[in-house]
Amino acid sequence: MAFIGNSLIIIVISLNAGLHTPMYFFLINLALLDVISISTVVPKLLQNLTSKNTISYGGCLAQIYFLTWCLGAELLLFTAMAYDRYAAICQPLHYTTIMSKAACFLMASAVWGISWANITINIIMTVHLSFCGPNVIDHFFCEIPPLLPLSCSSTNVNNTMVVVADMFFAILNFLLILVSYGFIISSILKIQTKEGKKRAFSTCSSHLIVVTMYYCTVIYIYILPGFG
Repeated sequence: MAFIGNSLIIIVISLNAGLHTPMYFFLINLALLDVISISTVVPKLLQNLTSKNTISYGGCLAQIYFLTWCLGAELLLFTAMAYDRYAAICQPLHYTTIMSKAACFLMASAVWGISWANITINIIMTVHLSFCGPNVIDHFFCEIPPLLPLSCSSTNVNNTMVVVADMFFAILNFLLILVSYGFIISSILKIQTKEGKKRAFSTCSSHLIVVTMYYCTVIYIYILPGFG
């Protein structure tokens, strides 16, 4: 269902010239990231439900690589989408200049590139660890945090990198989104008419809801355990 839904989003936006706007361009990227994420985890998860719960070493590293790449890129993409809404509502006269095609492609490239650099560094560090003890992962898919306790070599640097990545991708981007919406809400409140305020808020309400749901989950699963 998720694969079909996201694929349809990509197809509809691509074929409809009226949807070739910055927000829908970022939405295509988000849908593509979702397709890759579920394709990385769900097929193996479904297989494990009907057979022995095992995964190869290479398969585990592949899951870590592509899933972490996509999750990091999604967090960055939410920030890019928040900036797009800021430009649309707070700088409407300069919007087409600020969010030009070149700017959108540059932001999308940065989203994919920064996340790729992060997971590439982390996966190289993970590959250099020694695994000689227990091989049971306390999780339903492979990820760096549940994998590190299985290593019989020092993981201090790896743990530090995980915390740094969490701080950058989750907390810093969340703060940037809050700042963007602070300016957005301030601009909306200055609109004189009730209909104008409603129309302005409706353009960013769906993004705000998704960001809230996503970050609440991320903070609960990844950030809070890091603080014990």
